[in-house]
Amino acid sequence: MNFDVLDRLFLPSVTLILLGLALRVSLRLLYGARGPSPDDAIHLMTRILSWGLLIIPSAVLFVMSINWLSLLMLAAIGEAVTEVMFARRAIQRQAAWHLLLASRAGNRPLSESLQFHQARFTGIVGRCYRRLASDLQRGAPWTDAVWNNRRALPREAAAYAQLYQHAPPAEAAAGEADERRDMGMHQLRQSIAQQFAYLATIVAMAIAVLAFTGIKIIPSYQDILADFSMPTPMATQTLIRFFDVVGDGVNFPLIVLGISATLLVAGVINLLYLCDRPILQPMTDRFGFARHQAQVLRLLALAVGQKIPINDALAYLESGRGGYSSGVVRRRIAAASRRIARGAEWQTALQDSSLINARDAATLRTAQEVGNLPWAMRLLADRKLTLLALRWSVWFQVFFAAAMLLLALFVLWFSVAMFAPIVEMIWRLA
Repeated sequence: MNFDVLDRLFLPSVTLILLGLALRVSLRLLYGARGPSPDDAIHLMTRILSWGLLIIPSAVLFVMSINWLSLLMLAAIGEAVTEVMFARRAIQRQAAWHLLLASRAGNRPLSESLQFHQARFTGIVGRCYRRLASDLQRGAPWTDAVWNNRRALPREAAAYAQLYQHAPPAEAAAGEADERRDMGMHQLRQSIAQQFAYLATIVAMAIAVLAFTGIKIIPSYQDILADFSMPTPMATQTLIRFFDVVGDGVNFPLIVLGISATLLVAGVINLLYLCDRPILQPMTDRFGFARHQAQVLRLLALAVGQKIPINDALAYLESGRGGYSSGVVRRRIAAASRRIARGAEWQTALQDSSLINARDAATLRTAQEVGNLPWAMRLLADRKLTLLALRWSVWFQVFFAAAMLLLALFVLWFSVAMFAPIVEMIWRLA
């Protein structure tokens, strides 16, 4: 690290960053909540200039001050940016879906309603949203426009749109409330991700401190203890033995290579998610399968409310442009469709395909007999989401508390091991 160059670049870089922030704040105050018009060139140029003043000096400062601590900070910042972008896209997609349903329920031209609000949406969602409005303006069918621009909407939007084309506008607007019930689940998932990122950052910092201690401090401690001819405290002995075992039995170049590969993979995954390519989605779909069970029940409730047979509704969700967004769930739906085609009861077919459990099947049979099947399906869907959120919350709180307790015990051991020789030395000198 060249400190002279860094000192000469620090003040100009900070000044440019502050200027970029001032431009961003000025744009927000000048244009307000409504935002600029689509053809406002001054706003576009000022926005590009402000981002350039923020990004370029920050990159220069980072490159000039690069070390292990800055790398850890970069990883934490990258994770935070990914979470913010992911949450922002989820909110924008929900807003776009609500606008689409509200416009359809109000019997207003969809393209005009969407174009009026297009300044609210930015990034990948904004581009797909504008293409959606353009397709609707050209007269494309509603379901085709939703499918072709599904990245502007929530994952299940295409499946809902396929069923909403058979629904009256008022019933389609009622489906908006179903989507809003998932916001608690989204908030819980975001909270878990933030806590996990916090825990991972602490562990990374602890590993860095341990490595620095083992390389720089422990050898000096051993020399000092030998010079003073004083006994080594038990905690310090365990710490020294720990580093001896690690130094003798661990291949440090291999560890460094493994850590570098892990950071590289994590960076690539973050980059893919920033580019709206959720590569881990098949795995997360399996962990959160109860959420998909709830969505399937809601979709079936909508179909039953429109007098669509269950086997036809499953055929809509199994494949085609109205297919369900998760491949794991589509395979279960296809299995249920095959069982119904062979003559099985539809509740039993859903149960054998792991889309519902035995209690759900019994509840649905009773609801079908008394004529409130759609209500019962929505009730079971809400119950599944509530139980899933509760299980996730409890398990992660237990895991997080245990991890923090282990970290606290580690900090206690490390502190006693490092300070016990110093206290003993002061007593001897006194």
